[in-house]
Amino acid sequence: MKTTNIFSQKWLVMASLLLLAVPGRAADAAPTPPAKPVRVACCGDSITCGAGTAVPERDAYPKQLAALLGAAWEVQSFGVSGTTVFNITGNPWAGHPERDAALASKPDVVIIALGTNDCNPEKWKNKDQYLKDYRALIQMFRNLESKPKIYVATPVPFGPAQNDHLPGLKEQIVLIGQLAAEEELTVIDMNAAMKGREDLIPDSVHPNTTGAGIMARTAFRALTGREAPSPAAMAVPAGFVLIPAGEFKMGDALDGIPGAPVHPVTLSAFYIAKSLVTQAEWNEVATWAVTHGYQDLAVKEGKATDHPVHTVSWYDAVKWCNARSEKEGLTPCYTVNGAVMKTGAAEPAVNWATTGYRLPTEAEWEKAARGGLSGKRFPWGDTISHSQANFTNDGGEAYATGATGPHPLWGKNDDKNCPHTSPVGSFPANGYGLLDMAGNVWQRCWDWYSWEPGPPTDPRGVATGTIRTLRGGSWRVGAESCRVAFRNSGDPAYASRYVGFRVVRSDCQN
Repeated sequence: MKTTNIFSQKWLVMASLLLLAVPGRAADAAPTPPAKPVRVACCGDSITCGAGTAVPERDAYPKQLAALLGAAWEVQSFGVSGTTVFNITGNPWAGHPERDAALASKPDVVIIALGTNDCNPEKWKNKDQYLKDYRALIQMFRNLESKPKIYVATPVPFGPAQNDHLPGLKEQIVLIGQLAAEEELTVIDMNAAMKGREDLIPDSVHPNTTGAGIMARTAFRALTGREAPSPAAMAVPAGFVLIPAGEFKMGDALDGIPGAPVHPVTLSAFYIAKSLVTQAEWNEVATWAVTHGYQDLAVKEGKATDHPVHTVSWYDAVKWCNARSEKEGLTPCYTVNGAVMKTGAAEPAVNWATTGYRLPTEAEWEKAARGGLSGKRFPWGDTISHSQANFTNDGGEAYATGATGPHPLWGKNDDKNCPHTSPVGSFPANGYGLLDMAGNVWQRCWDWYSWEPGPPTDPRGVATGTIRTLRGGSWRVGAESCRVAFRNSGDPAYASRYVGFRVVRSDCQN
């Protein structure tokens, strides 16, 4: 089988321009973009459609491939569930309207990822017809004026529930190699890429989102000759920071803060919002939510649109997280009796293995707040002043420097013009690039408040309780309350002008 193909003159010109345009390629001159995007037609079955992924319209391998390739490529998916190479089965891919649409797209590149359904023992009885039907499919694309470069993909492995399909799969891989050699095609070996990763094929047929990502990266390598950008570099959502996995020291031994003994905690990686949720962000989601089944997420008044939202109960915050997740096509984290939590004040279950928005655990919040530092009182060091945070310097702590009283720009020593919040991002970020991790408004966490430190890996608090944890301090409190290890608590149903929140997302592909 060949690993290269005979390029048309048109393809050579476009490929040369593309190599100049891809990010990260060294060049003496400024990159020259191609005259038009390279058109890619992904033809296949339900796997191409994204069956088995969390959100197919986002996670199917053609969608992930498009994200990897960037604007210089135009990737289209022409998947049809249940289709085959075989024409005699009654459901050939070539017999569906998607074939005509793929041909009409005038592709420069064609990826054919069929064969999973052909492995069915009943269908595979007709294996002598396989190469003939595959060649007929290939010829349809070769007849196009665009003269596309054609790739044929091997089917991904089957899980144990489909063991009867394995004989057909093994023979089909050999035949695809033979076809590629005879027709001078390039093989994309999806089977080898997914071998040993059957855990990513939970239904034994369809790769999940992570598996589809492996398929996308394998296709990227075949199309460009380069390795795809790292998943971590690709995955960080806009407005978020990736907090790396690993151990940190949680707690504070400096001044005897109660309930915060120093102990090692190991956390999985996660993403945390750089900023507190603002009034504008809250109201945008709340306005959407009211027409999508969220009955008690009210639009909030606040100091200003760029100030943190406040007077939000814990229940309000988790429902808002769900609404934002659904608004953006993500899987919500919080459910009640198996249904997405949209209203009320029941205690929700949480799905930690989804990319939807949620509140941080107390441990996640503290690791993020420390900004990579260890053993310090604050996100930036051991002292605090009004140049670093919006808090009230009551003069009671030697490590609070500068003028006493509320913040001179936003605070008043009375209840007029309350709350005395400041615009998010008014102070320097910590080492992770996070804003307002001390002062402004208290930040809600997932955990029930408890004196128990929890397990050493990914602690999520005790199973039950009556009050939930608050962290970070606020405009109203003194320096001690703004320390990264200081723990406060509140009734989850209570909403206060001193309390807001920020959101996190788990680092996973579901």
